[in-house]
Amino acid sequence: MLKSVAVIVVPNFSLFEFGTAFEVFGIDRSDRGAGVPAFDFRVCAPEPGDVRMKSGLSLHVNLGLEAAADADLVIMSPFGADRDVPESVHEALRAAQARGAWVMSICSGAFALAKAGLLEGRRCTTHWRYSQELAAKYPGAKVDENVLYVQDGNIITSAGTAAGIDACLHLVRVELGANVAAAIARDMVVPPHRDGGQAQFIDRPMPTCGSAPMEALLRWMVQHLDQEHSVNDLAARLHMSPRTFARKFRAETGATPAAWLNSQRVLRAQGTVGDHGVEYRRSCPRSRVRPFRPAPAPLRQGVGHESAKLSQGLPRPVGRGCLVRGRSKRPAIQLIQRHSAAGTPAPRGLGALRLGAFHQLLPGAGDSALRQGGAVLARAD
Repeated sequence: MLKSVAVIVVPNFSLFEFGTAFEVFGIDRSDRGAGVPAFDFRVCAPEPGDVRMKSGLSLHVNLGLEAAADADLVIMSPFGADRDVPESVHEALRAAQARGAWVMSICSGAFALAKAGLLEGRRCTTHWRYSQELAAKYPGAKVDENVLYVQDGNIITSAGTAAGIDACLHLVRVELGANVAAAIARDMVVPPHRDGGQAQFIDRPMPTCGSAPMEALLRWMVQHLDQEHSVNDLAARLHMSPRTFARKFRAETGATPAAWLNSQRVLRAQGTVGDHGVEYRRSCPRSRVRPFRPAPAPLRQGVGHESAKLSQGLPRPVGRGCLVRGRSKRPAIQLIQRHSAAGTPAPRGLGALRLGAFHQLLPGAGDSALRQGGAVLARAD
């Protein structure tokens, strides 16, 4: 049972990520009546004393690494991927793993676990900005940049920043049950479990891979996402047979050409909607807003999270005068009549009916009346 937690801090550690571990394990919630125990929470360092943070603040640490010797959970706080930690930290991490204790890293803390040899042959993750560096520096580690956290045996690695909360709550759920994890999450005002992964946060406009010809092809494909690309056509651009190309493409990207294109198109669409959502909402002030329907399952799997949740609240204008498939045209006609009689511009949401449809319902109505306010009446289907 999880009772004692030791967090290792080294110079340049990150305050927020340290705070996520403290918030879950360092606060006594035993009096809340939810079955949450009071954890024995310890902060230790290779050299006790003032330990400087990345923010410029300092934390006074009283305990050395001996405090981690009997802890049920040892957490490596992040310290920056471009820095190293003393060998004594690696020894403490190896000792914890060897005696069966839980070992966790948050964000760039995974680099300390990797150098200690704990990630060799294991699935792991880190902040998506550092994932490729971690994979290149420690090729034996199976780095997955698309997840919020990974548990492989008694080792848990989390992605960056707030993903530390997800990893800590996951361990609470494993050791103490879902009710205790939910009680802690409720007290922190966070969800007890977040769906999805880092794929929704990765800013990766230009992909990279092993060979220069393939990388050039990927860049060309990103620039032509609006076109269809068959395996035969792509193989011809690299002067390969389709079978050789398909095998090489999967080896270098980890996906088939179709799956890779789908993921890139979804990423492009997410960026476009995110960039223009506010402007789009302002341009349709009279329109109702409702969520988009969930994306097909293959696309949801391709980006590593539920598109339905990502798109919740994004605008889909359905103006009062628009013809929605299967609905009557009559409300739109009545709205046009009212604005035409009052001499006021028609709302901008009247752009989904054919002129012919109006003429059928309003015999004798002129085109100018139907274009009141500059409304463009397009095809109904």
